[in-house]
Parts: sequence; C-alpha cells; structure tokens
Amino acid sequence: MPLDACRRAQSPAKGFSGGLISPAVGAVGINVSGTGVSVHRTSRRIRCSDPGYVKVGVALRGSGAVAQDDRSTVLATGAFALYDTSRPYHLDFDGSFAMFVLMLPRESLRCGQRALSEVMASRFSGRRRLGAVTTHPFGELGRQLQLGAIDPPPSLADAIVDLLSASVTNSR
Repeated sequence: MPLDACRRAQSPAKGFSGGLISPAVGAVGINVSGTGVSVHRTSRRIRCSDPGYVKVGVALRGSGAVAQDDRSTVLATGAFALYDTSRPYHLDFDGSFAMFVLMLPRESLRCGQRALSEVMASRFSGRRRLGAVTTHPFGELGRQLQLGAIDPPPSLADAIVDLLSASVTNSR
C-alpha cells in the first residue's frame, strides 16, 4: 500500500524499520518500530492503490498521533485507533515507538459503515471498556506472529473481526 514516510528532523538517520509478519491470519499484520517518523497516505497514493482496508494501529511502545478527516488522537502505549486506507491519513511519531498494525478488509467488519466512520482516528483506551479487552490480544498477536510462535488457524480471523466489531459498536 503506497505511503509517504519521512524522518523527523530530530531523529537519527537510520531509526526506522518495519516488517510484514502475517499474511495468513485472514488479515495482514505489520510490526513497525523506529524513532521519529511522519507517515502520510495522500489522495494521490490512494488513486494508485486502494485495497479497501481498515487499519488497526496498536501502540506497543511510545506514543504517536493519528489523524484522518476532521479527527485526530494521540496513541500512548496500550491504546489503539482505526483508520481507513481509502481516505487520506497522517501518522506522526516524535520519538521511539513500536506499533502493531492489523489490516482488515473494510467489509469484513460487522459493525456497519456509519459506526465505523464515526470512530476513525479516535483512541480506544487499553485501560477501560472493550478497548481494554481488545488491546492486549492484538498486541500479543503481533508479538507471537513475530516470534513465529503460532500458526494462525482460519478461525482466528473471525475472532479478531468479532472483537474489533464489538469494540466499535460499543465505543460510544
């Protein structure tokens, strides 16, 4: 998926890394880490490729900002936010960070497009409500996939979608 990423001025020159770790969960998982970086998905990039995914960004270490449409939020360790690959978005990390990003087809979520649109670029706390129930499994999924410790069964994708859909519909 085309993105533009640039190093923040105060960051070391070689402080960004990322890796695709799971094309087999019925979704795609990516572990990304580094130091200060700004990431943009622009209208031009969307015209080049629009896979129609919703991204779930789980902050594993550090903090960063997520902005889309007229919303923005700051993600600290343990929180997550959703953002839509079909619309421009911006991520900004000032310092050292680690994030697990899960990408799911938009139509796979069972929460309705209106409910989904209402929560884009909103923070789901990892400390309360269903966000607390959702954050830990997503973060742990990223760790276990990175270690190669699990071979995800097809039913895992359904569980992920159900958990995320429940969080979205019960977020307000």
